[in-house]
Amino acid sequence: MVKAMQCRLPQGFHLFAFKKQEQAKGDARFDLAFASAKAVKSTLRDPDSLKWEFIGVNDDATVACLKYRAKNGFGGMNGEFAVIANGKATRSAADWKKHCSAPLHEETVAGG
Repeated sequence: MVKAMQCRLPQGFHLFAFKKQEQAKGDARFDLAFASAKAVKSTLRDPDSLKWEFIGVNDDATVACLKYRAKNGFGGMNGEFAVIANGKATRSAADWKKHCSAPLHEETVAGG
């Protein structure tokens, strides 16, 4: 016969605490993606031509990786990327490789 085990939760423990923590992480990732997308858009010659291909954010919302297409000065569409890491923006391929090769949470919807 198998005995039933009793499990006591620590005082103040909430069953939904984990879900709330995950929601807060998700909100932080979305906020970083939105702010990063807005910053990139503000640098473009023709912001209305912007097409997002990918916006990804790491788990702790310290890195955003953005791929996009936008019109250049001659009217052609260029593919570009940007990395926002710890508050610093860069377009370095080395930074992309360093920060954006790890799994990211897709937040492309934050670009609008």
